[in-house]
Amino acid sequence: MTYGSSITVGMDAMTAATAWTSVLAHTLKWDLLNKGFAGSCMLEYDMAEYLAQLGEQNAYDAGILELGINAMTYPDKTVYPVASCNDKDFQNLMDVYLDAVLHPNIYQKEEIFCQEGWHYE
Repeated sequence: MTYGSSITVGMDAMTAATAWTSVLAHTLKWDLLNKGFAGSCMLEYDMAEYLAQLGEQNAYDAGILELGINAMTYPDKTVYPVASCNDKDFQNLMDVYLDAVLHPNIYQKEEIFCQEGWHYE
C-alpha cells in the first residue's frame, strides 16, 4: 500500500506501469494498492484512521507513506499549498509546514543528506 503526493500517484510517469509504485510492486512481485492523492495528500486524521484500519484488516503487507511539503517556486516567491476541510487539521498542518519551512532539521542533522539515493544508467 502506498500513500502520498503526486510522486506516488505517478504524475510524471509516461504510463501507470512506469510509476515508481508500479515498478516497485512489479520488482517485488507484490500487488499494489496505491492511495496516492496528489496535492490532496495531507494525511488528515480520518485518512490515517482509514489506512490503519486497512492494516488491521490485513489489506496490505507493507505500507509506504511518501509525505512531504509541495512547493511552487516563482521568480519572486515560493508558495507552500496547505488545505483541509477540517479546521483543526488545517491548524495542525500549518504548524507542521511553518516549522518545517522556518526551522528545517537539515541544519541540525547531517544524516538527512544521506536519505535519498539516486541511480543513473
